[in-house]
Amino acid sequence: MNNNGFTLIELLIAMSLTSVIGMVLFSTYDMVMQFGTESKKIVFQKEQERLFSTILDNDFANISIVHNKPIPVFLTPQEHSARFKQFAGAEKNTSGSDILVISLQTTFQIHGGAPKNALPPAYAVEYYLRKSRQNTYVLIRRERPFAGIDTDFRTTELLLDKNIKEIDIQALWNEQYYSNWSEKTTADKNFYPQAFKFTISYSDRKNFTFIVPVPAKERDSR
Repeated sequence: MNNNGFTLIELLIAMSLTSVIGMVLFSTYDMVMQFGTESKKIVFQKEQERLFSTILDNDFANISIVHNKPIPVFLTPQEHSARFKQFAGAEKNTSGSDILVISLQTTFQIHGGAPKNALPPAYAVEYYLRKSRQNTYVLIRRERPFAGIDTDFRTTELLLDKNIKEIDIQALWNEQYYSNWSEKTTADKNFYPQAFKFTISYSDRKNFTFIVPVPAKERDSR
């Protein structure tokens, strides 16, 4: 630099350095933003997985009791009651194109709605896969207060997870897992799973596997 100011070369060098520094700062900022977005996405995904496993664990832990024996788990929808069929003319609980994952009767409820004098306060709970965009499914928990004899109540749904390709369910019995547990339950009266293993396949992340224990076949009535 002389007494008259900066030369053209000095200005060009300064502008080049400023551009390089700006590109480095922008790249760093972009990387930080992408990392933050990915971190939020992973946290959200883990929260969805935790939510599903926690709710399902509570459903199984509170399976309804009939004569001190838990009602088995089903691969078929919960039937409407006789009174509902009489007034609505419904033969079965249809679900459109939804794919039933598993269903059970439990005393654990999220939305509520059963009358206070309902004994016991049983709820028909069904887990469904519903078609979404990009050939994937969302997981729906459908809950309905269920008397099972002469009345039905409104159905509520809760979205639990998304971007699902499929869900595989195996039953643990005598240290062995069975994929055909529904047929085995019907064929073998002694077959009673100690736990169920759920494996969820996703389109955007690794598979998620967790195990849900099943209550003892008979409970202490004291």
